[in-house]
Amino acid sequence: MSFPDAQLVTLAALRDRAADEATYGTKFPDEYPEGEAPALPYVVVRAGPTSLRWPVLAVATMRLTAYADTEAEAVDLAWRLARVLLDCPGNAALRSFGADFGPVPASDPDTGAPLCSFTVAARLRPTP
Repeated sequence: MSFPDAQLVTLAALRDRAADEATYGTKFPDEYPEGEAPALPYVVVRAGPTSLRWPVLAVATMRLTAYADTEAEAVDLAWRLARVLLDCPGNAALRSFGADFGPVPASDPDTGAPLCSFTVAARLRPTP
C-alpha cells in the first residue's frame, strides 16, 4: 500500500472546484524565469510534513500561498480557497481536508508583493 501525492491531490481539488479563482502551481513567482511568472492571482501549493497512521491514513500539511494585486485581495482569496478545500468531498485519493492554520497576510521578502498563506491538513486514503 502507498498514499497519493498530497500536492497533486490538492492541486486537482483546486483546479476542479475553483478553476476560475486563480492560477495554481508549485513554484513561487521568483522561481520562474524572468517574465514567465503566471499572472495574478496566483496560488502556490506545496506539501509540508506528513504523518502516517499506517495503514489507514496519511495526513499531509499543505501550505498554500495566495498572491494578488493587494493584501486585501490576497487575504480574501486565501479565505475563499480555504473554504473550497474544507468543503471538498472525498474521493479515491482523499478522505477530506481539515483546517490547520491561517490565513496570514504578509509581503514577499524579495519583491514586496502582497501575499497571504494558510495551511490545511490533507487526509489521504491508501491505495493498493
